[in-house]
Amino acid sequence: MFVALLIGLISGFVGAVPVAGPISAIVFKQGIRGRYSKGRWVALGAAFAESGYAFLAFIGFNHVLANQKHLLNFSNALAALILGVLGVYFFRSKKLRTPAVTSVEVGLTQGSKAFLTGVSVTAINVSLLVTWTTAITALSSFELFESTLMTATFFSLGVGVGIFAWFALLLMLLGKYKGHFSARVFDLGLKGVGTALVSLSLAIVWKLIAN
Repeated sequence: MFVALLIGLISGFVGAVPVAGPISAIVFKQGIRGRYSKGRWVALGAAFAESGYAFLAFIGFNHVLANQKHLLNFSNALAALILGVLGVYFFRSKKLRTPAVTSVEVGLTQGSKAFLTGVSVTAINVSLLVTWTTAITALSSFELFESTLMTATFFSLGVGVGIFAWFALLLMLLGKYKGHFSARVFDLGLKGVGTALVSLSLAIVWKLIAN
């Protein structure tokens, strides 16, 4: 069980590193705005939802999805729309007045809303089920763990912890080194993230049209 937990943790951490994703973009922006607590709540919600997809993928739920192609297409179309909207939003974000923003803590109500944001943005991306199925299939080829319900539970728990750990580290680094960069650097960073999100959105649309 420990092996499944550890592999899940590493998989979740590494998989969360790429910044070209809606949750990464949201957490990044919260970080550069000094809203570290809110960013952690968003990350926690995302980790919770994605660990659920990892669990479903582990127990073979992808076979059900394979017979529901319209559901996957709808999910991809919705994901493309959200990525596009977020991309434009980030690209057009107002310039930061200062690179060093005072840390802002949030209450339970705001934290709950941020958590639900992380859950909802991640949950609508049903294609994550396919992604985790592919990853688990590759990992299973090494015969590092048995395919049992208990193993699936520990693996998905590790995935959630790994995802949250990456975003917590990202927020910590932003808080520690943010003052070393000018506001213009962060503005360019937001525009870069926005451009990446729009590009991903267009790529998904192109793939849907091609199919």
